[in-house]
Amino acid sequence: MPSSMSVPVHALSSSPPPPAHLKRQPHSVVFGAPSSSSSSSSGDHPLLTLSPPSSLLSPPRVRDDALFWLRDDSRSDCAVLEALRNENAYQEGVCAPLDSFRCVLYDEMKSFMKESDTSAPVPHGPYEYYRRTVESKSYKIHCRRPKNMEYGDNLEAAKPLDVEAVSAEAAKLIAEMQADGGKLPDDKALHVDGFYDPSFEVTGEDEEILLDENEEAKVHAHYVVGCVAISPSHQLMAYTVDTSGYETYDLRIVRLDTAKKANHELVDEIKNIDGHVTWGKDDDTIFYCKLDDAHRPYQVYRHTVAESADDDDVKLFEESDERHWVDLSKTRSGRFVVISSDSPETSEAHVIDLDDNNGTPTPRVIAAREHGCRYTLDHRGSLFYLVANRSANKTKEYLESTLCTLPVSAVLDGSAKEKGRTLWREVPSFPYEGEKDPERPERPIRMLESVSCFQTFLALSGRRDGYAAVWVLRPKSAPQGEHEEATPDFHVHQVFFQEPGSTVLEGPNRDYESKMLRVCHESMRMPSRDLDLDTRAEHLPLFVVKQQEVPGGYDQKDYRTASVAVPPEVRSTCFDGDEVEANSPPVRMTLMWKADMYEGEAIPKNAPVLLYAYGAYGVCIDPEFDFKRLPLLNRGFVYAIAHVRGGGEEGRNWYEGATGAKYLTKKRTFLDLVECARYLKREGICAPDKLCVEGRSAGGLTVGAALNLDPGVFDCAIAGVPFVDIMTTMCDSTIPLTVTEWEEWGNPNETAFHDYMCSYSPIDNVRGEKYPPMLCTSGLHDPRVAYWEPLKWVTTLRDTASGGPFLSKCDLESGHFSASDRYRY
Repeated sequence: MPSSMSVPVHALSSSPPPPAHLKRQPHSVVFGAPSSSSSSSSGDHPLLTLSPPSSLLSPPRVRDDALFWLRDDSRSDCAVLEALRNENAYQEGVCAPLDSFRCVLYDEMKSFMKESDTSAPVPHGPYEYYRRTVESKSYKIHCRRPKNMEYGDNLEAAKPLDVEAVSAEAAKLIAEMQADGGKLPDDKALHVDGFYDPSFEVTGEDEEILLDENEEAKVHAHYVVGCVAISPSHQLMAYTVDTSGYETYDLRIVRLDTAKKANHELVDEIKNIDGHVTWGKDDDTIFYCKLDDAHRPYQVYRHTVAESADDDDVKLFEESDERHWVDLSKTRSGRFVVISSDSPETSEAHVIDLDDNNGTPTPRVIAAREHGCRYTLDHRGSLFYLVANRSANKTKEYLESTLCTLPVSAVLDGSAKEKGRTLWREVPSFPYEGEKDPERPERPIRMLESVSCFQTFLALSGRRDGYAAVWVLRPKSAPQGEHEEATPDFHVHQVFFQEPGSTVLEGPNRDYESKMLRVCHESMRMPSRDLDLDTRAEHLPLFVVKQQEVPGGYDQKDYRTASVAVPPEVRSTCFDGDEVEANSPPVRMTLMWKADMYEGEAIPKNAPVLLYAYGAYGVCIDPEFDFKRLPLLNRGFVYAIAHVRGGGEEGRNWYEGATGAKYLTKKRTFLDLVECARYLKREGICAPDKLCVEGRSAGGLTVGAALNLDPGVFDCAIAGVPFVDIMTTMCDSTIPLTVTEWEEWGNPNETAFHDYMCSYSPIDNVRGEKYPPMLCTSGLHDPRVAYWEPLKWVTTLRDTASGGPFLSKCDLESGHFSASDRYRY
């Protein structure tokens, strides 16, 4: 451990006593089919409609949950609120010796934040839209300004720097291109670090303030804008606001008066809806979703702006399957509204043709629902483009997804509904590469996630070799008018960067006619930057639009990153008997540290380590820059991300395939985290007594289950809004998210899943052994992981385990994503 590291160590032996022992009140939790006397046992109960009766526990199993009374759906019970306040007071008392040091850390974190800043402007129609923040103000200011010229024309003035500033591979590709008459080789792309745009700096000239969140937030303890949608004429703006943290939104529509430049007229409002809305073809129509009693978006309505009352709105779609959530979007072409109805395992999309002026629009299905078939889509010319895990081949499943086309005419005339995916055609110039090719073992596996269509090119987002990736597809021949071949041919280029282990994502792109593609690039040590790729030029140059500024003297050259793998041969058996399979793939960890704290060491030794993990839903924890880590790194910490199974870092197979962690293989996630922690100590990277583990939400479940497997390997734990009361939550279909989550964890009411889920549920497997100090955070209004889960867990830890202290901190004014005020923590 570096001698210059300064972290105060305080004995907590004189800490205040824990809050008074919470009362126990008998309550029976029933697993299995609803009883005939149950008020919720009608024929439409999710357990009866979604689970075969033979799969349910029979006879039902009953257990007592003496802390069930802590659940208060109204968030107003005086006894519950008193318990939460007592826990907050205890946490503050225990941490009081750290108050001054916490202030030091907070001030240091803030010193690395550019408080007055402007986002990269996004071209959209005649304007550029952007957001600003102002020092000491907590919320964003949404703005726009007129475009001064056709977007992209000013890039002609941007020149590449001298050849030394261009990567060796870029120089080689340029030479190949010149030798080949100007054509960039397919499936190769330029390392673009040598290109820079002169200026896209936003000034106050002609700026129009569309929404100042700071003004509206003055009368709310919590204020979150769900979406901001500009109408087709750019004269109206719709935005949604959540003022409780429960993620129920109010829609407001204002008229944008360019002369006023602020304080725009409110012309319409709709209460208690989902946070996403979509405009129709003109300013008269907007589409939105209503929520059911379980907080699920399930109905789509069309609303006439400033004319119809809510009761007069036309219902266009309703999803009856409680596993499916409905979302709205519009194709970039502007022609179709897309109604997506998705569960974790199955997709179904309908489209509304905005060019159809014959009365009430009819949603038309892309393909009839087929369990296990997933897809996303966009539109270009005469084709829909789909990224799907299946195609016309009935026997083939593409775990990592492939690119297909579907004629628009087949959807509009109804044949797509009748013939399904037999009409889908794979794009031959972008073949499926989701499996290792024995003839090309060096080729990395490629996973696709989404497609974005533009008038003259396509952009694909996905992953390659474990990292996020973006591809540009340019047609080899122009379509004849709106007609395009069913399987068009493309030149394919992947966007590469020099920075190893970096993250490349498609940025905000609004205009269908744009010749530029906005991408975002960052790594753990490199602050984010927004770049525009010019698809008109053969060598696909990129230009920096916005580079994140980090004050406080930050220099990325002072920091190092590395990727290490925990191989299966050194991964052992957890003491409860669960084993890591001998053929398990290596688990990758990404590390970051300050170089001068460990001079001469390729990987730090004897360091304090903060280890982060998630591992669920196929979500990827990619290497991204976060200025809040810097005060810890500057004190000698190593920040580590464990890319455990259950996430999607290594593709869909890492989540749900043969080597993944889902349903009855979910324990692999927790075993991976334990083995990563053991590896850090075994290899001497982490000091023997300085390993802190952290996870949020489903990552809190990962942390809780890993602690139960081996509480001694961890020296401290932070669980943010942790999903830890799995059995009681997942058996109750009235709790938001429960029914759809049955396709993630399993249904504990079913025989196949009950015992397995119970065997890793954190609150049900606390050991009578010494656990490390722990902090659990929650939000009173959280609809995703209710506040009572971490409260019950902390109480159980105090009752059963030794060690600690076990602390709970509940924000009484926020939800799942913590405080909305950027200065609060």
